[in-house]
Amino acid sequence: MKSEKPTFTTINSVKELHTLMGLPVPLNPLITIIDHANETLGNINETDKLVLNFYNITIKKSFKGKLKYGKNEYDFDEGTMSFIAPNQVISLDAEPERNKIGWSLLFHPDLIQNYNLGKIIKIITFFLTLLMKRFIYQTMKTLW
Repeated sequence: MKSEKPTFTTINSVKELHTLMGLPVPLNPLITIIDHANETLGNINETDKLVLNFYNITIKKSFKGKLKYGKNEYDFDEGTMSFIAPNQVISLDAEPERNKIGWSLLFHPDLIQNYNLGKIIKIITFFLTLLMKRFIYQTMKTLW
């Protein structure tokens, strides 16, 4: 049996996300707070992958279902608080009775780029990337 190929949807703006979630146009194009009780996620399949090009901080109470982040699935039955950086791939399972109690703060990187927070995040990301590359190199070297 052949599995469906994933569909990647890149969301570049807060307005695009509001449209996908069936929410009204946001008041600010760079930042929004979403009450998940008001969302209607439409036709999102388990094979659909979302690439959010902004920061996402979410807190949900008793999240029913699974969130796939990278290649791993996470089960948050007791609730969750998640922090997702721009350009990360996420997907949801097709849970029909998803609990919608929770909030998300989403903001575009342009909002913080000229502030110390944006500069610190950029520096940390640079060094973490170097560290990961070094770790992968050392791991591959020991395996061969």
